[in-house]
Amino acid sequence: MSLQVFPDAQALAQGAALALAGLIETAQNARGMCRIALSGGSTPRRLHHALATAPLAGRIDWTRCAFYFGDERVVPLSDERSNARMAQETLFQPLGIPTAQIFPMVLDPTQPEAEAQRYEALLQRFDGVFDIVLLGMGSDGHCASLFPDTPALLETHRRVVANLAPQLDPPRLTLTYPALEAAREVAVLVSGPDKAATLAQVMTGDSRLPLGRLAARRPLHWWLDAEAGHLIATPTTET
Repeated sequence: MSLQVFPDAQALAQGAALALAGLIETAQNARGMCRIALSGGSTPRRLHHALATAPLAGRIDWTRCAFYFGDERVVPLSDERSNARMAQETLFQPLGIPTAQIFPMVLDPTQPEAEAQRYEALLQRFDGVFDIVLLGMGSDGHCASLFPDTPALLETHRRVVANLAPQLDPPRLTLTYPALEAAREVAVLVSGPDKAATLAQVMTGDSRLPLGRLAARRPLHWWLDAEAGHLIATPTTET
């Protein structure tokens, strides 16, 4: 496990972007390409901005990155709730990433099961092992779209499933535990005081919470702001 706690959300975005750049460069040096699964949510927006501006925009060899997604709402790409749309607006367009390097989870929102199978087959082209997976955490302890008490938590073989639980509206596609456990690096970004109590519970490896279950099974990079991390660490950068 590695832990970095930053004074505020902006410092988190800058520090996490710098740490992520290092992970990308390590993957590229080792294997030529970096295959990265992005997260949705408000915290990654700031991270994307930091990546897409100087100095990191010019430091990273973006031509050797392939972009995937850890989860997605089953909505059209044009929908404002789409993680792919958010990444397009905040990262891909500013950096000029060509579409050949971008792999959205949902192309046909009318066929969630078929889309999950399509994405699973896409991942099998590289054995489904991501170099980096970025995750956030919900106040209920969910990560990707692995929500408490939903069917996707039970998957033990497939790396992508449609999570069609009644409480999820719209339904989601998500990477599963097999995909997250197989990834070479997994980093978790958490920001805000409303996450502090859940985060402290998750970091004990409490398997009743989806992210706690993952934390109990593999090492993670934790990138936090002081409000999220005040119950577990002081608001200074640590490694």
